[in-house]
Amino acid sequence: MATPNDTTGTVHILLNKGTTCFIDEQDSDLLQFTWSERVQKRTSYAYRKPSYGKGIQMHRLILARKLGRELEPQELVDHVDRNGMNNRRENLRLANSSQNVANCPMRKNNKSGFKGVCFDKVKNRWISQITVNRKQRKLGAFKTPQEAYEAYKAAAIAA
Repeated sequence: MATPNDTTGTVHILLNKGTTCFIDEQDSDLLQFTWSERVQKRTSYAYRKPSYGKGIQMHRLILARKLGRELEPQELVDHVDRNGMNNRRENLRLANSSQNVANCPMRKNNKSGFKGVCFDKVKNRWISQITVNRKQRKLGAFKTPQEAYEAYKAAAIAA
């Protein structure tokens, strides 16, 4: 089932488990296929299994169309808004592993309330750190978690 949204050019696709996926009108030819929801690492994606060959993830197919070439197996697709069901072209970008991880939400066990900030009981300070290209960099120790987060934001922009 699909319903075009005339005001935004977005098409809504109802998947097998009752969830909805969004694509641009220019990709509406994908409606001819039956798409399923697949959960990978706590995120849902639109997926289909053809009668032969490997399964197809909708976001990889759409980004390949956007770029005008096939994606290499090691190339990752990043959903800018972190919503795996939002497959509109403006929401998809090519990313390496480091860029993809940088767009992850704050961890569930985070106690500071800020990404990249934790408390050091020995120093009695808030520590700011960032990982860039698989290398962790300590950004300093601060009196408040807000100060530590400001250091993290500055480093993230510079990275």
